[in-house]
Amino acid sequence: MKTTVIYGIEHKRNTYNVVQMLIKRLGITDEELTEFFLPKDLPHFCTGCNNCFTKGEDFCPHAEFTMPIREAFLAADVIIFASPTHVFNVSGQMKAFADHFAFMGLAHRPEPVMYKKVGIAVSSTAGAGMRPALKYLKQLLGFLGISQIYKLGITTSRQSQTRLKKDIERIAQKVKIPKKSKPSAFAIMMYYVIKSLHKKDKSEFMAYDRAYWESRGWLGKSRPWS
Repeated sequence: MKTTVIYGIEHKRNTYNVVQMLIKRLGITDEELTEFFLPKDLPHFCTGCNNCFTKGEDFCPHAEFTMPIREAFLAADVIIFASPTHVFNVSGQMKAFADHFAFMGLAHRPEPVMYKKVGIAVSSTAGAGMRPALKYLKQLLGFLGISQIYKLGITTSRQSQTRLKKDIERIAQKVKIPKKSKPSAFAIMMYYVIKSLHKKDKSEFMAYDRAYWESRGWLGKSRPWS
């Protein structure tokens, strides 16, 4: 299984170690694995220039960093978002990463191949905040069109290795790459909302996204997941 991992931190401690245990259990080889560490592999905040929305993702001022990540997403079977808990949620650099990829979201220009992928959210904490972090990472994976999503959290001060191994085993047994696209209820709802919006809103800001939808027949009878 080709796998892409986004780490919301550069150091290789608890969150990284949990991901490595999961990767090993899934049988993912070095050749199948692509990893990005933040902020090293995306060292900028989103500037809010809107170029990705109005002109295309290639016009992002940080495209030299975002485009390799995008290509890794498209090629992967499994996408893992992993972040330690920082102040009751994901790390700041993970949020900055998410801001850069809004253009791929269901509200803008979703990629049909994303409906056939598996997503895994991973977070660790020594105290509180892991649930909000996992919830955010799951939402982010869902916003990209992924419907088969699993969560793996570890409270480092309390959770035993035995419990962690059981959680990893539970997820590993469930992970299966779907042969057909299986959109979530959220993805289906977003499709109809955005389709309706494009038919009503002819603003210049929406023009690039609208042209993307039109070129794929999504304003007619075609669906992103069909």
